[in-house]
Amino acid sequence: MQRCASAEEACALAVERLGRTIFALSPLGVGAGNTYLNCFAQLAKEGKIDLSILTALALQVPELNGGMKGKLLNPIFKRVYGRYTTFSYIDECLEAAKNKAPMPDYLKFYSFYFFPGFSSIVPESQLDYTPINFRDANEALVMRGVNVVAMKAAFRDGKFNCGTNTDLVVQTIHDVKSLGGIVMLIETKDMPCCRGDGDIPDEMIDYVIESDEPLYAMPHQPLSVVEHAIGSYAAELIPDGATLQIGIGQMADAIGFWLKRLGRSGINGFSEMISPAFMYLIENGVIDRRDDRGALVTGSFVVGSEELYRYVDDNPDIFMTSVHNTNNIEVISKLPKFHAVNSTLQIDLFSQCASEGVVKASRFMQYTGMGGQFEFQESAMKSPGGKSILCLRSAYRNEKGAPVKSNVLPVLTNAIGVPRNKMDYVVTEYGSRCVRYATISERAKAVIELADSAYQGKLLAEAKKLGLVQASYEIPAEFRNNTYAELERSFGALSREHTYPLGLGIDLDAHTTQAEKAILSAVKNGAGLFTKLRLLKEVNRERKAKKVA
Repeated sequence: MQRCASAEEACALAVERLGRTIFALSPLGVGAGNTYLNCFAQLAKEGKIDLSILTALALQVPELNGGMKGKLLNPIFKRVYGRYTTFSYIDECLEAAKNKAPMPDYLKFYSFYFFPGFSSIVPESQLDYTPINFRDANEALVMRGVNVVAMKAAFRDGKFNCGTNTDLVVQTIHDVKSLGGIVMLIETKDMPCCRGDGDIPDEMIDYVIESDEPLYAMPHQPLSVVEHAIGSYAAELIPDGATLQIGIGQMADAIGFWLKRLGRSGINGFSEMISPAFMYLIENGVIDRRDDRGALVTGSFVVGSEELYRYVDDNPDIFMTSVHNTNNIEVISKLPKFHAVNSTLQIDLFSQCASEGVVKASRFMQYTGMGGQFEFQESAMKSPGGKSILCLRSAYRNEKGAPVKSNVLPVLTNAIGVPRNKMDYVVTEYGSRCVRYATISERAKAVIELADSAYQGKLLAEAKKLGLVQASYEIPAEFRNNTYAELERSFGALSREHTYPLGLGIDLDAHTTQAEKAILSAVKNGAGLFTKLRLLKEVNRERKAKKVA
């Protein structure tokens, strides 16, 4: 192991040993070794190496497109993430897209999970998207000739630790070293040292540099009546004593909130991702059952807030292990009442789901990726008393909640993430249905009954045309009022009271001015348009006077 003064020095040494061809794995999300990747990218740009990179969830500084929200929040985001090192190649791709220029081509960028919406901005990027299940990525890396691992790591009590990312990394470090490759660590001050299988022996490490940049904090999104409705119906399906897998984002936040509200207990967490929802559930007594190792939650990577990173640090309640364990059907099938809760983008009358992308204007767009969804979908159905629950917004809506486009389609013309024979429970804002082992007609009826009423008539006509339901079938009266007005009646007051039940996820107070604080508070409290416009003028005036970026 050699400590280097800079990433440039370490990358130069790596190229000297490995030669011109570099294929690097950088962990997904928080543990990405972007400082090293940027140095390798510069060498590739100069024509000195042939560079390929495989990663996932390459984190970007949030940026909203125009409008009042963009004018208010984008400058704040720049301050919040000002010291975070992004992957320069991604930045160049985004800049090229803004200027309608070709995507840079000096390296090959492979990803098996996109940052949401990246390919909608940079359409060409999806040509090298790699559709694989999470736990199969190691085999893909070895097949393609991976020879570098570049990642952030924790250093505590004389030893290095994978921190937020044990997932693929534990196995890939061994694979790379057995193939004569190189492991490069960024000793990161704020990286948690997590208990479990994440310690990295010194003999596996080649080069180390130090960094004090903050870890990426993922902001929470507000919960509307739609997310609260979905969260309530999904939580009702999860019993006391369950073993729980959930992800991150609005659905996970809503499910966490509703599990607490329903008073669930005796739950243990077992998930590829540890998100803020798990911390929330532990702190509120929902997750209180320990496994055989004494852990409350087992996971393979962590993404969330600064508070979450501090929480998992040296915490005996959290056990970090490889994705080959967390996403393993042989392991999960032995867990009691394993409940996997994930999101999908679209469903059709056959009950098959598209969870990775959508077709817009006759063009496929790779929106995110499968991650471990299929693995959990299949495994949960093998667990005694287990369920696989896929959550879906029934329609894309405008800011007033009016449906604009149905996410329930007659037939998907899209990449199928979960085929119909692996479907179990489906949840939308209008309820839940079990379609495990259901007939063709039972599936079609269930899907129609979970759709927004604005689209039910067309879906029913298509179902009859396709021969999926009886010609005499009519939608029962109790499912014909699937409307936003009904959601507002049932969940409106609650959603306004609990818009951010898990907090904001980022410390806005440390990065906002007085005028910005005033408008953010007004928005949170439901201020009207004229009030918000007046306060936005104050923000602009303050920024101009203080030259705040």
